Amino acid sequence: MPDTGASVGFIGLGVMGEPMCHRLHAKSGRRVVAFDIDTATLARAGVAGVAVAADLEMIAAEADIIFTSLPDGPTLERVTGDLAPHLRRGQ
Repeated sequence: MPDTGASVGFIGLGVMGEPMCHRLHAKSGRRVVAFDIDTATLARAGVAGVAVAADLEMIAAEADIIFTSLPDGPTLERVTGDLAPHLRRGQ
């Protein structure tokens, strides 16, 4: 990822997503903001220094680039459908 200074959003802190999010935060030098429905994983992210989003709208408002790590297609469709109205052009 080129160093553009862009902030990163990460949705889905499950078995794969949580370590990916933490590594992005630790190694990228970028601000990372995370969201998950599991408050325990969000709490761990916050302790590690990742910014915690209260909802998908906050992810859209604060992140320039958004990654997802979700368990299945229906969940991805639901989350992206809920996220889409809040996105900016080119985000």
